[in-house]
Amino acid sequence: MKKMIFPVITGLEDKLPYYTNGVGIEYEQEDINRPNGHPEYQWIQTRSGSGELFLNGKRHILTPSQGMLLFPNEPHSYHTVDQNWDVDWIIFHGKGVESFIKNTLGATESNVYYISSPAKISTKLEELYYTALKGPRTASKCSRITYDILLDIMELTSKSEKSALDDKLKRIEPVINFIIENYKSPITLHQLSHLVQMTP
Repeated sequence: MKKMIFPVITGLEDKLPYYTNGVGIEYEQEDINRPNGHPEYQWIQTRSGSGELFLNGKRHILTPSQGMLLFPNEPHSYHTVDQNWDVDWIIFHGKGVESFIKNTLGATESNVYYISSPAKISTKLEELYYTALKGPRTASKCSRITYDILLDIMELTSKSEKSALDDKLKRIEPVINFIIENYKSPITLHQLSHLVQMTP
């Protein structure tokens, strides 16, 4: 299934610091070969299956809980490894994107990242997709969601699997502490999910 949208960029969107030039969810990824790269920043994360990215002479395998941040105009190609490689993706647009990625995120080139909570980013990408479907009148809301996605990438990703695992453990620490303190009483999934602001 290919759920994607490329919103029309008007004068308003061009004034916003963060916007999207395209977003896809539950997207069955086809093979891509870009000898000249893509003109804008992209984030692509594996939802299911696996794929391979060829970047700077290296091969990277992307499985669930991994994503790739692609810089503009950097040659790359990516292909499915399993029969189906489903991904969620966004193309970033806006005057603030480059500064955020280079200065706030601290990224200097295209790379593969481990994601401690991929569902959180996927949920925001879904929200962006369905908001963008409503047309240009949702531009400011799309801008806010795009910025939230950038913040989630900053907070939930790491170049090493160990760091991503540490982030996961840190995230569930309140749940573990609550169980230790309240193990004699009935504990519900709703109580635990509320502690970490996630759905049950």
